[in-house]
Amino acid sequence: MFILKSALLRIFPVALSMAFGTWLWALFTQPGAYQGKTFTAEERAAFEAERNPILDPATAHIAYQEVDYNESNPSWKPKGEAPILRELVNEGLLPPVEERVPEEPLVLSGPDGIGRYGGNWADAVTWDTEVWDRINNHAAGVTFVRWSPNGYPIIPNVAKSWDSSDDLRVWTFQLRKGMKWSDGHPFTADDIIYWFEWEMKYFQEIGDPLAPHTDRGYRIMQSLKEIGRIEKVDAHTIQFIFPNPNPFLLEILASTSLQGLFAPQHYLEKFHPKLGDQTMIAKLMEERGLSTPAQVYREVRRPDNPEQPRHNAWIYRRHKSTAPQGFVRNPYYWAVDKEGNQLPYIDRITIEVTTPDLFAL
Repeated sequence: MFILKSALLRIFPVALSMAFGTWLWALFTQPGAYQGKTFTAEERAAFEAERNPILDPATAHIAYQEVDYNESNPSWKPKGEAPILRELVNEGLLPPVEERVPEEPLVLSGPDGIGRYGGNWADAVTWDTEVWDRINNHAAGVTFVRWSPNGYPIIPNVAKSWDSSDDLRVWTFQLRKGMKWSDGHPFTADDIIYWFEWEMKYFQEIGDPLAPHTDRGYRIMQSLKEIGRIEKVDAHTIQFIFPNPNPFLLEILASTSLQGLFAPQHYLEKFHPKLGDQTMIAKLMEERGLSTPAQVYREVRRPDNPEQPRHNAWIYRRHKSTAPQGFVRNPYYWAVDKEGNQLPYIDRITIEVTTPDLFAL
């Protein structure tokens, strides 16, 4: 040990001297490499301007593309799909893309043009519950309407279009014809009415609120100290009706994830404490050690239930108790690019849970 320390004490000064000598040699023989570049006044002004960026609506990228759904043969007509989905179509396990994507799809344009299919998006968070926040609110999170890159104007998303009464008490929304849940079942106004009547209102009335779904619902439907209502006009049209003017409904809808809202009635109804199959519910209570039918419903409504249909671009298909969690493309996703290629381009998202210290690396 003594010999090792002595050797290190002799080597360290020599190494330091060599490093210093190399620096001096470079300084005097190649001075240009150590001299800063001289910038003009115009270049310095441009650098200063870049420190204070201004979002200009006139030059900002616009992802949403307004199209005419009555056009006879549009370029955005659904026709392209990911190779991994095309294989399933060829095997007879999926219908063709033109039958999966709605006849009135959301048309988007990326800042880099038409993309390429494939790849895995590797992500990481610092706690388990953040996985679901990331996939539901950040990775193509689903909202009824959406903000533009610069904020306003608010633009269509799940809702194709809308209008309001002059007094802002009645808001009428048109849904996308042919839009489907991730299991291929049609998404209609009935799913919204079911959520409002049999989730938000029912669970509040029995004194067992279905958080966070009920909380989000009341935030949307709040009208001063009163609560508005939702009515079905037809299969693809609904109305939000409020007792008082509601000028900020669009802003609230654009800021609220639909995860847990606008429920897939065809899947959830059989588990509902009042509407469901009581024999099946009793069996599930016994198998899982649950004390009330409401607890059964809450279990199937969990975000980590892979059987629950969704609208997200990437969906949870295989349950895992620990990270990393994987999400695969939704074969029934309801958006295309300008050339009719079904989105998203990326095949899969993998989200790992790690410690905050590793993010610094």
